[in-house]
Amino acid sequence: MNRKKTIAGAVAVLLVFMIASAVEARSFGFGWPGAGMNPALGRLQLFMELKLTEAQQTEMTNIIKRYRAAGEPLQSNVIDARKNLRAIIQSDPFNEEAARQAFRQVSALREDRFVLRAKMMGELKALLTPEQREVLKEKKAQRLEKMEHRLGSLLEGRSY
Repeated sequence: MNRKKTIAGAVAVLLVFMIASAVEARSFGFGWPGAGMNPALGRLQLFMELKLTEAQQTEMTNIIKRYRAAGEPLQSNVIDARKNLRAIIQSDPFNEEAARQAFRQVSALREDRFVLRAKMMGELKALLTPEQREVLKEKKAQRLEKMEHRLGSLLEGRSY
């Protein structure tokens, strides 16, 4: 019982740190800027709703820690590259080639983070039982339906 609470607490702390990182970076992955919580973090939350065994929780915690450690340098590099891009955009006179290079650098780093996160999600999914995968699939479909409904109501009445 105590071990289960410890693992659940560790997972919760990791999620808090990941959310804090996402808030700090603002575009810690997919989605639109300012669109609220990062969808990748939402997917992690879905995993926590699957009634995982202690062994699954432990292994998932280890996977998340490993990928978080691998992603921290990338996150720092993205922040620096975005600062550089902003400085180039605001420079006078504007240098198109420098702007293109800076944009490519930011894009490449974000691509690396995207791939790292996708690999992590693949490893996490591999730990699930077939029943848990089915529940995950259903919950994802429900979230997608909610998102589409919200997006549809936001776009109603707009003309372009």
